[in-house]
Amino acid sequence: MVTANPGGCDDGRQLSGMTAASIRRWRWKRAAAVAGTGSARYAKIGDSISAGQGLQPATQSPPVVMGGMLAARGFPVRGASVILNPRTMTADSRLTFTGSWSEFAPGALTTFASSATGGGSVSLTAFVAESGDYLARVITTQDSRECTIAIDGDEPAPVRVSGAAGLATHLVALPKLTAGRHTVTVTVAGDAGELRVGSIGIEAVDGITIGDFGISMSTTADWVAGGAAYSALNHVVAWSPDLALIALMTNDANEQTAVAPDRYAANLDTMVSALETTCDVVLEAQIPGDPAWVDLSPYREAVYDVAKAHSVPVLDLFDRWGSFAAAADAGLMNDAFHPNAAGAADIAAAELGVVSA
Repeated sequence: MVTANPGGCDDGRQLSGMTAASIRRWRWKRAAAVAGTGSARYAKIGDSISAGQGLQPATQSPPVVMGGMLAARGFPVRGASVILNPRTMTADSRLTFTGSWSEFAPGALTTFASSATGGGSVSLTAFVAESGDYLARVITTQDSRECTIAIDGDEPAPVRVSGAAGLATHLVALPKLTAGRHTVTVTVAGDAGELRVGSIGIEAVDGITIGDFGISMSTTADWVAGGAAYSALNHVVAWSPDLALIALMTNDANEQTAVAPDRYAANLDTMVSALETTCDVVLEAQIPGDPAWVDLSPYREAVYDVAKAHSVPVLDLFDRWGSFAAAADAGLMNDAFHPNAAGAADIAAAELGVVSA
């Protein structure tokens, strides 16, 4: 049974189990970004709540709102990376597609957009807060068709490629960019096969990048499915975050997509184990859903069990909101599971307490 504030919860931030060592790597990388001597990458791993379902993902999803709050505090938030989740990507105004694109689904969860149309493209338009040196980071499958990468319609730039268990990370040094909106375009090249794109990002060489990795309808089972090569989890590992916040609970408990609590705990353990060797990890107990549809209690308990086993903190939004009825009465919900814009902003504010700690 989860007790009130287990593990010494900070009542102001609903953050349990935070120690000096919990996010030490992140603080050091963030300090280098602030000093202008390095970069820091934050990954928000989640479901439709993180993806901003029912909202405008480009401006209202919790990771985007949190990034804006972080920048308002003076932190150098200068980059964004977006996962190409075909379940929701057509609703994301940051993304533009030409040619014919479809899902590439090697496992239970689709994490790639695929096209065999030569000359077809997918573009990410992101706001660059300050002038400076930037990189384009594109992740594809290693067996993917060739691609070219260009900024703002210029000639394609030379690509440096590295691989990790079936994935290829394409890095392109961009010309010095001015503050404003810029567009990275990935175009299908080569003679045959499919181009399979997992994510696109624009990252400052000396700033903080926010990784927006929310996939609608996803469960923990989805994130670890598809084999190491193509799993959504491996995609995030290949992206190399310095801090990963995992917010997956509601869909595991939802009777329509149910994952048994013990299996949920095992999957969450797998995710933490894969990430903690290279980055700091925080787990999130998600906001309360309508109890007529979902019972989050055993899953919330599992979050604390896994967190204790790995000595990682828990951000308890269930505790922060109290109950579905209270959240609904406060005007924070769109439906039985998803927050509205005000609710998403409150989630972002809670997550800001972790990222800025």
